[in-house]
Amino acid sequence: MNSYTQLRLCSRHHYILPGLAIFSLMLLACPMAFSQGTAGSANLNACKQGQPRCDVSRLNSNEMGEVRAAFVARNRELCFAESLSCDPTLLSQEDLTVVQSKRQQKNVDNCLNGSSRCDPALLSKAHAEAVAIARSRRNEEACLNLSPKCDPLLLNEQQASRVQKARMQRNLQQCLEGATNCDPMLLSKREQEDVQRRQAARNLERCRTGSVNCDPLALSESELISVNESRRRSNYEACMEGMLKCDPAMLDQAHATAVAAARHRRNFDNCLNGFPRRCDPSQLTAPEMAQVAEAMRRRTSPRR
Repeated sequence: MNSYTQLRLCSRHHYILPGLAIFSLMLLACPMAFSQGTAGSANLNACKQGQPRCDVSRLNSNEMGEVRAAFVARNRELCFAESLSCDPTLLSQEDLTVVQSKRQQKNVDNCLNGSSRCDPALLSKAHAEAVAIARSRRNEEACLNLSPKCDPLLLNEQQASRVQKARMQRNLQQCLEGATNCDPMLLSKREQEDVQRRQAARNLERCRTGSVNCDPLALSESELISVNESRRRSNYEACMEGMLKCDPAMLDQAHATAVAAARHRRNFDNCLNGFPRRCDPSQLTAPEMAQVAEAMRRRTSPRR
């Protein structure tokens, strides 16, 4: 006797009791029926959800049908999600067509993007041609960018020409910038002249700023005169400011006199303003010494 039959029998004996009283008495009189029904429902749900605790031996024929329908629906979702657990033999013809179409389109996308998951055998003729064009473009881009993925053998004549032109232009720019990876053998005569002019301009600027990378032998006579004049002017300004990089040996008589006067004024100002560490009193004249003494007296005298 199954749980449903037991419930029927119990309900016949308690039909005169209304409402909750009937349910309560049935629960007390027929606990086995309710427990079996609950357990059976839980097992059915477990089987429909594909859980390990499913006990197929406890299913009747109707429940078997429900479990199979749930299994087929779950498999359909797996196939639409492109899961490896998909069983295409359980799909309807309509669903199988949709799944195969999605799979083919994904393969086309993989092939167009150069993915390792591309399967060329699944491509149609039109798709294979599109994939070949995309692969050719990717290879040209790799060659233009000096990527290790570049395969020069896959370049057609036009692509090879564009890649060579880009290489020449890149080399010219490197040579103009003085890069060590410049290849002068790839330069035309006009480009070599442009590079030489740029190099001369860089060397002239380095010489004017006193850089250790200056090559005086590469300077023309007029450039050498200009560089020496620029360096003398910079040195004179540094000496006038009392900077450490001043080279007195580079000063002519007029500049040396001006620098000495500037140095004397700085020393007097330091003494006058009470900076003893930067004051050399031996360089002061008598009137200057008197001014310094008066300034010190004012600083040290108590204020009223």
